Amino acid sequence: MVINMIIQLLTISILIITGYTDIKYKRISNKVLFLFGTAAIVLFIGRCYFREMEMIKEMLWGLLPGISALLIGKITKENIGFGDGYLLLILGVLLGAKRIIGIFMIALFLMSILSILLLMIRRVNKQTELPFIPAILIAYVVQLIAG
Repeated sequence: MVINMIIQLLTISILIITGYTDIKYKRISNKVLFLFGTAAIVLFIGRCYFREMEMIKEMLWGLLPGISALLIGKITKENIGFGDGYLLLILGVLLGAKRIIGIFMIALFLMSILSILLLMIRRVNKQTELPFIPAILIAYVVQLIAG
């Protein structure tokens, strides 16, 4: 129970800090990602120590959205930023496959709706870069509330 609260606090912290820098600077600090990534790995090792090996499978599947985002970023020359992909990898380790895939899908849906609305009212064009991490934060909060 305590470990889940630590994971929730860490996740919210990651998303608020990286979301702010994503909006303000359109960048995500590698130092911040490294710090939170290290914490995620330590928590994962601790969880594996107290639980069965099923956790390893869950974590490995949880890496899928991050790996997908990194591949898409590589193919499209960073239409999806590498920072977003690395953050999704960290969240996959922290939250596991079911939760991160749900969060990723909700965030993509939110960004699609936002993009369409902004294009319709002519606030952006097709080349405008929009920060993705705030959508991940909203999706995470929605998932927390929904249970």
